[in-house]
Amino acid sequence: MECIRKAKQQANAEIESRVSQGWDATPINAARLARTMDRLIEKDALIVNESPTSKDILMANFQFALGRDYFSNSSGGYLGWGLGAAIGAKLASPKRRVVACLGDGSTMFGLQGLWTLAKYRIPLVVIVFNNRAYMAVKNQFRGSEERIRIAAEMGAEISGPEINFARLAETFGIFGERVEHPDAIEPALKRALEQSGPALVDVVISQNTRKD
Repeated sequence: MECIRKAKQQANAEIESRVSQGWDATPINAARLARTMDRLIEKDALIVNESPTSKDILMANFQFALGRDYFSNSSGGYLGWGLGAAIGAKLASPKRRVVACLGDGSTMFGLQGLWTLAKYRIPLVVIVFNNRAYMAVKNQFRGSEERIRIAAEMGAEISGPEINFARLAETFGIFGERVEHPDAIEPALKRALEQSGPALVDVVISQNTRKD
């Protein structure tokens, strides 16, 4: 038990060090987004996560406990299930807060779910972890900056044009708000959580690039 205590203490210290380094940075530190979510979202909420490269950051900075649940899948090599799964979870638990955490790539694969949200006015909160790339693909090109550049040119970047998911939500009649600066995270999430119908918050986060 003492060994576990020390290991947890060391892990927490490492997490705090990483988080503090980019706390006020733009694009936004995903850990700051997760910690703000942790403060604002109810303790009996269900988080449905399909943000593959932000998953570890979410798990490390959002506190789960008995009654505050998490649903995801293993890395099965497919995208787009998250929004539909979150809609199903909300329909099955209408009195419970359900929040969908989606990567921007995952959102693109299940975008038609926004129409379903709008059609039936399902009170689901969607948070897009928008790093403007298919990072799970881009991170396969580890090593030099040149290899990462090649990955981007092969279609790993979701830019040119860059997608504004908040505006897309608005075209369906869904509350949408885009967040590009850290100080705007909390008020945007509060407004989304106050909606009686569906809401989407598009948060522009930094790219968690692996270069090893």
